[in-house]
Amino acid sequence: MKSREIAILFTNTSQIINLLRTVNINNDAIAIHSITLKSVSVKLDQWREQNQDQEYMKTLSPPENAAFFKNANNFYGVHQELVKELEYLDLSKQPTFLTSAANELDKAYLLLEYLLDFVGKTGETILPHLTALRPKTFEGGRYKNKIDSLYAEVEAQANDFYIDHVTGQNIATYIPMLIPICDHYTLAACYLQKEKERLLTEALPEVKKIEVPKIELPEIPAAPEKVEVNEKTTRPN
Repeated sequence: MKSREIAILFTNTSQIINLLRTVNINNDAIAIHSITLKSVSVKLDQWREQNQDQEYMKTLSPPENAAFFKNANNFYGVHQELVKELEYLDLSKQPTFLTSAANELDKAYLLLEYLLDFVGKTGETILPHLTALRPKTFEGGRYKNKIDSLYAEVEAQANDFYIDHVTGQNIATYIPMLIPICDHYTLAACYLQKEKERLLTEALPEVKKIEVPKIELPEIPAAPEKVEVNEKTTRPN
């Protein structure tokens, strides 16, 4: 196996890993909750400034003051719920099969890097040459489409690598390290296939419903009822 061939696979593997790491099953939920969080934060900032304005706060009637703090507390509670939900969505952005595939590609990448240093670099500028993945349109695709593209790419790379550099190699030029590299690539393809199969029977996660609270108006005391006075007077006989 020539240094240039190792460099090509090394560069391709790096590109695939970078694209795979961007895949997020919770993209839609994150987008929705981020917009809600922004609107809630804007309102909280406005109330915080008003609360720090002592002159403004003095102008509020008792009912207005009570409504002011009730609304602020309601919005703050939703703000905290949104922050926690976004943190959870970020931590759970990639299902187990996807993270397992990424781990296998990371191992292949490390072995290729070591092998490339061992055989010597070509000195050429090697650009990635992918078969199924299109980096320019990949990010905007749906989750299922991304998994399909990743599987097709990794499977093609694994197959070509096995056919070209593992089978039928001359024993004099054969490099034993090619076997584990091929194994890691094959396992990555298998994990991606498992994720493809899972999506056939399982729906994508539902977006948790978190609504912006309604702003409550001050409770204005009702006006006292008018007392009807009987203006009839008793005239003396």
